[in-house]
Amino acid sequence: MKARHFKLLHFLAGILLILQGLDRLEIDHAHPLFFIVFGAAVGSVGLFHDSLVKNYQVTAAMIYWLEALMILFIAFHYFEIGKKYLPILYIGLVIYYIFIGLQVQNPRVKKVKR
Repeated sequence: MKARHFKLLHFLAGILLILQGLDRLEIDHAHPLFFIVFGAAVGSVGLFHDSLVKNYQVTAAMIYWLEALMILFIAFHYFEIGKKYLPILYIGLVIYYIFIGLQVQNPRVKKVKR
């Protein structure tokens, strides 16, 4: 994957977390500011993604895993309020983020030359 795709993943996760925080702010439920602040932090990580991966590969992988954990919390919240299919999509996204974190952590994976 290209670096801009990895940056896009951070921005999308940040937007997702901010929207969840705003949703929880409306219904006055379970620490909405935590999701808003964490979403803004994750979204801003996209700006520094290149230097993170270049200098700190394990840290970049940990950020993906933290994003996966937060998205998993959102999926559990949707299960809790009775949604049926949306949490399955979020769990698929969690699996994808875990896979990307493993890929970033292990740079020995050979890239295909074209």
